[in-house]
Formats: sequence, C-alpha cells, structure tokens
Amino acid sequence: MKRGSPAPSRIVVNTHHLLYGEHLEDIGRSNIVVEGGVISGIERGFSSDAEYTVDVVMPLPVNSHVHLSDARIPERCIGLSLSGYVGRKGLKHPYIRLVKEPLIPGEIMEDLVMYAAIGDYQEIWTHCSRYKNMLDDWGIKYVGLSRPENWDNASSRELEEIAGVCGGIGISNPSVIPPHQLPVLVDLSRRYIVSAHISESRWMEETGGLHYLLSAGIRLRHVVHGVFLERWELRLLAENNIVLVVNPRSNIWFASRIADIEYLIENGGRYAIGSDNTGCFHPNILSDAELLYTLKPELDPKSIVEALTINGYLALGLKPLTILEGEPAYFLGLNIGLSSRRTPNIYSSIVKRGLYSGFIIVFKGVHHYIIDKRMYRRR
Repeated sequence: MKRGSPAPSRIVVNTHHLLYGEHLEDIGRSNIVVEGGVISGIERGFSSDAEYTVDVVMPLPVNSHVHLSDARIPERCIGLSLSGYVGRKGLKHPYIRLVKEPLIPGEIMEDLVMYAAIGDYQEIWTHCSRYKNMLDDWGIKYVGLSRPENWDNASSRELEEIAGVCGGIGISNPSVIPPHQLPVLVDLSRRYIVSAHISESRWMEETGGLHYLLSAGIRLRHVVHGVFLERWELRLLAENNIVLVVNPRSNIWFASRIADIEYLIENGGRYAIGSDNTGCFHPNILSDAELLYTLKPELDPKSIVEALTINGYLALGLKPLTILEGEPAYFLGLNIGLSSRRTPNIYSSIVKRGLYSGFIIVFKGVHHYIIDKRMYRRR
C-alpha cells in the first residue's frame, strides 16, 4: 500500500462507471477531477490527461459494526458458542485485557484504510482515544461505542464520560441494563449515539431487548444483528428510523442465519453492514457483502451497495460523503475484472467482484492511497 501524502494538487481519474450522488446513480463512462482535496468537476467521457483509469468509482464504504480489540486475539472463537466467546464470562474478555499490543495489527490496515468511518464496539472504553488517534492518521472517522465494565455500579457521570470520550454507548446485551440506568440512557440518546446488540440468538430475542430499550424512551440510532427479529419488530425498526446493521459472516457462524432484511426493506427500513468480531473475521465488509448476496440473491444489489455506503454513514450519525461537484474528495476506485471494462449491472459487479479488486485507489481529501495487489510477473 502506498500513501500519497499529500496528493498532487490536481488529479484526474477516468472511470467506466461512476456512482453519483446520494442515490448512487451510475452515470457511466466519465472522469472526475480532484483539486486541493475537493471534487472540482465531473464530466461525461474520458479525459486525455487522467492519472488513473478504473472500472468503477464509488463512495467510501463504512464498516458499521466491528470489535477492533478482537484483532489482538485471532481465532480464539474457534470451537466456541456465541456465549462461550463473547458472553459476560466469555473467553475473549480476559484475553483482550491480557494481550496489549499491537492495538491494530498492521496487516489489516490495508482494508481499514478504504473506510471513511468505523463503528467500533469497544470493550475497554479508555482505549477509545488511542484508536481514534491511530485511525485519524489514516483519514478514518472513529465512532467508538462502549459501556461500563459493571452496569450496576456505573454512575451517570461515568456513562457521560464514556459517551463523550468514545462517541456513544454500545449495549452488548440489553438484559443486563438495570432499570435505574434507563433514564440516564434516555438522556444520553438525545445527545450521543446509543446502539445495542439485539436478537443475535434465540435467547436474546426471547428477552425482548429491543422493546425494553424502546419502551423506556431510548432513541436508538442503530441496532446490530437482529437475526431472530419477527416481522412486526422489523416494521418497528422501520417506523422508528433505526438502521439494522447485519453482519453476515458472524451471523452465519454463530446463529446459522441472517436477519429477514427483505421484510425490513419492504417496509421502508434501512440496513447497513458490519464485520463484527475481528478475532474471528477479517474486517473487510466486501466479504460480508458478497456472502449476503450469495445467501439472498433476491436482494436488489443496489441496496447492498447502499448498505455499504449511504446507510453506514446514517447508522453512525454521519453525513454521507457522496460524489458530487464541490464536495470533499472521498471516494474509492476499483478495478474488478470487467470484460471491456463495462457491466450491465455495476451494483451486482461491485458486490460479487469488489472483494477481489487487484488495484484500488482511495481518495480522502488531500491524501490518496494506492493498494496494488498485482504482484505477479510472467517470467
């Protein structure tokens, strides 16, 4: 991976497909001009002075749900159930406190750099500042969602500090929240992101965590997993503008199924995508997008691209960074092996082939990054 620091003052990128604006309209063959970190122009057709030519240019993805601390303890989940690995007495909690460094293994930065933002469920809230500083150097907005070690004894001042330092509150299991903490969370949800794991297992669904939080008046920005939610509960998410963050590899691994997002979409709801536990799964959500489409081929692939991008920003309370003239240059360029560099359905091609891109350019304002995996040579 090569970092442009800073990028030249003017760069032109030719692309066979460009996903324009918040509606991700494919405007076809075009060129995009970046000057001083801003998109100064977008024109139909190719430019003769382009520095790069790629198959597709799209907004930067967002990994809406990840546990970055798990990256320090790879494959500890093997052979364990969900509760055995991530439960209150699960194996991962003592391990992530025992293994201190590296905070983020260098090998995964090549995939993290393509994100505009990351929603991290951080078990050790005092680490949020370290993660934030590290990812800020790579132009990644870090949204930490954390919690106290003991909900029973946590003061309102501690919860306020956690939300302020990290960016919000992430509830791993609503059933452990004592009733006396609900008013505090109601207040925090008016000023910070409050999120929750819900219905990741049948037991969690039976405890009614979603209703427990909503009936208390807590404004949830997004909820994670929702594997066993019933249809009327999915309608409830849509009615309350709560984004459902699905984690296909994790949900299949631990629960053998994925939430019924088709019904959520039918009712006007939104979903985003996360990679979940980095100790079990590499944090490249293009893997999750491909798996989701494989398991649910009836989905409109454009909705999956929206889940990777627009909906991810909304899940984290951020303004979507879209490709428009006059906007900051935050976009991703991929070469995905298209015959004649064209495809009849670019959204499907991104979801099915984006993971295997041999050449990637990442623009983040005045910086850009090049990831070139084409290392083979014929001799």
